[in-house]
Parts: sequence; structure tokens; C-alpha cells
Amino acid sequence: NGNIDLVLGDNQLDPVAAVRVADHFLEQNLDLVIEYQVDEVTGNLIAHRFQQAGIPVIAVDIPMVGATYFGVDNYVAGKMAGVELGQVIDKRWGGVFEYLIVVEQERTGKLLAMRIQGQIDGLRETLPPFSENKIIRLDFDNTFDGSYSVMRETLDQIPTTDRIAVV
Repeated sequence: NGNIDLVLGDNQLDPVAAVRVADHFLEQNLDLVIEYQVDEVTGNLIAHRFQQAGIPVIAVDIPMVGATYFGVDNYVAGKMAGVELGQVIDKRWGGVFEYLIVVEQERTGKLLAMRIQGQIDGLRETLPPFSENKIIRLDFDNTFDGSYSVMRETLDQIPTTDRIAVV
């Protein structure tokens, strides 16, 4: 349009870098900030700083208190995925599996954790009852290297003949 300047910042999935980027944005008298922040605490701090400066914030994918949320209903999206996974497990494995690996990122907070809960609820709705002992919860750091090593360590401890579902 010729009348919009787009200012970009990379928070590198790091809370300290995210605050530094936010401070840089605050110095520029912006009209709007669109933020993707995986860390719940940092996201809320950043949103508060922008609110104090009178700058509206759109939070993408992960809600931030005080920001306009642009994303899906995490619970509903998770439940849809869980039901679909349950149907595949039922069709391919007769509804039986040895382990459910739950890939989480605790720092995203409780609101995004609802997507995981929806997936588990969707599985429970679709499959015969299964025990909590079948669930292995892993906290990932949202990077390829970190996630790969955590998953590799976990898979190395499970017999290769076991049926494993992952959410």
C-alpha cells in the first residue's frame, strides 16, 4: 500500500531476547504488534508493556493476557486430532497401543496445554479405556536438536515391537 512499514524482530524462542525485541519495538512508537511468544510468563509481561504504551497486540497461536488472540480453540482442535488418531489406532492396531507419548512444552502455559488435553480426551472418547501408565509425558524445548534428543532417549527405552502413539 505504500503507507505501511513492517518492522520485524526475532525472539529466537528465548525469553531474554523476546523482552529485548519488545523493548526495541517500544522505542519505535509502533501502531500495532503481532507477537508469537511460546513462553507464557514472558508473553504476559510483553503484552503488559505494550498495553502500558497504548500499543495493541495480536497474539498468534498462543494466547497472551490483554492481547487479541488469533488462533484456534486449542481444546477443540486437540480433541479433533485425538479422535482422528484414535480412529487410526483402532483401524490399524485394533484399538490397542503400548505407549502414548505426549509432547508438551510446559512454558507455553495452561491455555495451550488444553490442546494436549483435547487430544487425550479425543483418544479416550474413541478407544477402549487405557491406563495413565501408558502415557509418557515429555517436555520439549521447541527446537529440532533438543526435541530430537529427548525423543531419541525415550524411544531407545521402548521395545521396537511396541505400538507407540504420539500427540
